[in-house]
Amino acid sequence: MSPDISVIIPTYNRATLLPQALDSVFAQTGVTCEVIVVDDASTDNSLERLKDYKDRPLRILRHERNRGGAAARNTGMAAAQGEYIAFLDSDDSWREGKLSKQLALFHSSANEKSRKPLGLVYTGYQKHNSRAAEQQTLRGDIFPEILIQNCVGTTSTVLVRRDALLRVGGFDEQLPSCQDWDLWIRLAKEYRFDCIPEPLVDYYRQPDSISANRQATRRGHQLVVEKYSNELKSLTPEQRGRCYFNLGRVFWWKRELGSASAWFAKALCADPAQLASLWQLLVLRPIAKRLGKPSVKEHAELRVLHLIEHLQVGGAERLLVDLLNEQTAPPLSSQLLLYRGRGELATQVPSSCRLHLWCKDFLSRDLQHWPRPLLQPVIGFETALFVIRLIKLLRQERISILHCQMFSANCWGIIAARLAGVKVIATEHTIRQRQSAKRRLLNRWLLPLAQRVVAVTAEVAQSIRQEQRLAPGRLVVIRNGIRPEDYRLPAEQAGRLKTIRTLRIGAVGRLIAEKRLDRFIQLIAACRQRYPEVRGVIIGAGPEQSKLEMLVRDLALKEQVQFLGQRQDIAEQLSQLDLLINCSDREGLSRAILEAMAAGLPVIATAVGGNGDLIHDGVNGRLVAAEDPDEMLRAVIQIHENPDLAKQFAEQAYQRVLESYSLSRMATEWQRLYQEVLDGCR
Repeated sequence: MSPDISVIIPTYNRATLLPQALDSVFAQTGVTCEVIVVDDASTDNSLERLKDYKDRPLRILRHERNRGGAAARNTGMAAAQGEYIAFLDSDDSWREGKLSKQLALFHSSANEKSRKPLGLVYTGYQKHNSRAAEQQTLRGDIFPEILIQNCVGTTSTVLVRRDALLRVGGFDEQLPSCQDWDLWIRLAKEYRFDCIPEPLVDYYRQPDSISANRQATRRGHQLVVEKYSNELKSLTPEQRGRCYFNLGRVFWWKRELGSASAWFAKALCADPAQLASLWQLLVLRPIAKRLGKPSVKEHAELRVLHLIEHLQVGGAERLLVDLLNEQTAPPLSSQLLLYRGRGELATQVPSSCRLHLWCKDFLSRDLQHWPRPLLQPVIGFETALFVIRLIKLLRQERISILHCQMFSANCWGIIAARLAGVKVIATEHTIRQRQSAKRRLLNRWLLPLAQRVVAVTAEVAQSIRQEQRLAPGRLVVIRNGIRPEDYRLPAEQAGRLKTIRTLRIGAVGRLIAEKRLDRFIQLIAACRQRYPEVRGVIIGAGPEQSKLEMLVRDLALKEQVQFLGQRQDIAEQLSQLDLLINCSDREGLSRAILEAMAAGLPVIATAVGGNGDLIHDGVNGRLVAAEDPDEMLRAVIQIHENPDLAKQFAEQAYQRVLESYSLSRMATEWQRLYQEVLDGCR
């Protein structure tokens, strides 16, 4: 009976390391394996060490002369009998469960219908005796990305279908290096890849490894680029720029400055935005190295400093306070820095979180009457001082990760963290629309320097992708969460409309232009013609309140529309409503909608931003066109005059919050991301 997997181990003068590799293979469970060791004409006692494994399913093949690792792997492939092939360098080792987890992915994809079949599964790996690598987690059709750089990594991580290897032809023995990258490119043309991000391989770099040979490395990269020159031409300018920059970075690290400069020049010609990556490599990295790493000793705590302007009432601010209250247990230790005032929500920060209160604009706040050309240098001085103070704080407090919220904190926090040698995560809460040129430029230059950029919805992530050039795996989505039990109505009230004559419709949010509460007021005016006793309730405060009050007077709605201001008893206020309306032009992930869904209220919202992530039209609420007031009115009538439908929407909405938007789920995902970033698994 043929084994599931043929494990091929090429070796050359690794007698002291080979037993560790073999032991890690024979420790694998849940699969049947044959092990093929290909000795590439070793001159040490490697063959003698193999005698200790004579009772194991082990075959030994030997080259009469040294032909290199690529030839040794091809020799093993020709002798393999398994349906799948795994490679293990003789100086590396596997962790428990590596092969069984990879094989399970192959089996689970057997019935999937796709243009390309699954051909390769690779895993994360832990690099030893070297600086930590950027570990990618790409899946699916990764052909464009594998052309840009070897995002799979060492051969020791892969499990490949044997028929796929035979089809594309194995390793190219003519290449002096990069044979693995070349093979992954050919496989990716024909097959899908999948990935297990968990580090299941221990990778050790030896002084005599091929990657330490500068000449072979340079020549190998050049030959691969020449070999796939036509395929590279099919990439977008941005992709070609990334490819050329990555090549330049390889030669920069090898101290091949002439070759590095040539590739950097090609990168800038293909995509001028690569200047941001050059800035990081040539300026920020050396400065951070000169400053030295923060004095972080091995510490049991995972120390996270949260950076945000203030804690005035808002979606992002509430989210952060909830997260801090959820993450109070060791090993996570949280600190919070507010640099433009406290805000109403500051009283809800848990006592376990150390609070820092700064005033970034200590000069400019009293000089707003100055002409802009005179004020700008003052703002620049304040910003420089703020960044310097932040660097000092990061180092003194031995912070592990700086977690920034929204544009201002993202910009200055990323700069300070990179200079302090601290990992940094930037969070984006809203879809980008009508950004100033200054914001677009700063985002484009600085966000690529963060270890992760986190979007709160898939729609926010997509808007970032459209404007931002981020390395694969850097952009992730972590959806906001709430405690559903804090908003749940009694069962007899959930989804129930009170009476056709006392319809109460609410809107919750900051009174700012993009929330378009003028539409809400106009909707109440339209509803009044059909339901004379309708009442509209606006919960929130903001700069648009005077304009909205004027509109209420103009439409003679003083008896119908009530402004409640900022409220802390949101759950109680929601319990008195029959419908919640969201009229926004732009949304990230609306907390107001989440709270209403948790409270069992039917929701009608405009089909913008993250609203579509929360509401599935006709299933757990209604989505309507932002510019169609008649459709909004029809949706109100439909729900109000159909109590069974209202109850269905309310129940489905509550279930969606429970399944996908709980605070505990969100906190777990954040803690997992912190650990991933800290471990350097990128």
